[in-house]
Amino acid sequence: MAEHKFQVGQEVRFRPGVLQVGSQTEIYVIVRLLPEDSGNLQYRIRHNASGLERVVSERQLFFG
Repeated sequence: MAEHKFQVGQEVRFRPGVLQVGSQTEIYVIVRLLPEDSGNLQYRIRHNASGLERVVSERQLFFG
């Protein structure tokens, strides 16, 4: 089983996919580590400014 690359409370940058809302990379905070889905580790993240939360895969995140 793979281990999460990021930890709760860590600031990360989110890169939205082609079909996802949001066209630019923005800073989010990791809120919760989630289990794998189809081989991809998942996270719940919160946008610093708006408070918007979303679930994303690890491949969409990178260090801020």
